[in-house]
Amino acid sequence: MKTVIIRHLLKVLFPFSSLVLFAQNDYEPFLVDGKVWYYETVKSNQYVTGKYYIDGDTVIAGKECKQLVSEWPGTSPNYIGALYEEERKVWMFNPMNPGKEPVAQLLYDFSCKEGDVLNVDLVTYGKIDLLVEKIDTVTSFGRSRLLITLINLADKEGEKDPGFWLEGVGSRRDMFSIWPVRPGAAFLSCEIKGEQTADQSSFGYAALPSDIRNISVDTAAKKTIHDLQGRRLKGVPQKGVYIQNGRKHVK
Repeated sequence: MKTVIIRHLLKVLFPFSSLVLFAQNDYEPFLVDGKVWYYETVKSNQYVTGKYYIDGDTVIAGKECKQLVSEWPGTSPNYIGALYEEERKVWMFNPMNPGKEPVAQLLYDFSCKEGDVLNVDLVTYGKIDLLVEKIDTVTSFGRSRLLITLINLADKEGEKDPGFWLEGVGSRRDMFSIWPVRPGAAFLSCEIKGEQTADQSSFGYAALPSDIRNISVDTAAKKTIHDLQGRRLKGVPQKGVYIQNGRKHVK
């Protein structure tokens, strides 16, 4: 009882304190003013780093939302959509959706339980059913977060590997999809008002190599070819990204 009272007093006295946010084991919100997500992907056979960030408030269909903007090298900031968060679920009004009446799409559900089947809209993939295979707890940057392992029940080619959501951060591979829209797409880091709150290591066992281009390779393995998940390939793929001699190649 005393612990509950103390937590309540802290939240009343310091409602916007990052120390309170990260010191407690309560849910970590996805939408926070000043939040920036950094991602890496391949464009024109080159690695580029872009970012998504919260840029002000708006109201759509009676819902108070946060505007999400993307920014990549060589392009102007681009309005992506309006997001709101309720009961640990993140919803998105996609400006690309046809129709006069805006309809919110479920983007993330951090309230899910193991065994749940979620019907989410991954924007670039459309609506799909995801099985919540496992939920773990990982600790990084002084904060415990839920790590959710998801399986695509449609079992599309190239999407048979599990995907991962991290509480307060999102997907390991791409902001709007569990599997990369572009070859090599990967989450790099997240920060709030300039203070880093997560990076690749925050995904625990599901973390991607920090730099696949610098993987060391012994002599016996130099001739082998692997995909980005580390699976050995029979030969060079006709298109896409593969790893050979410890280097990432784009064809």
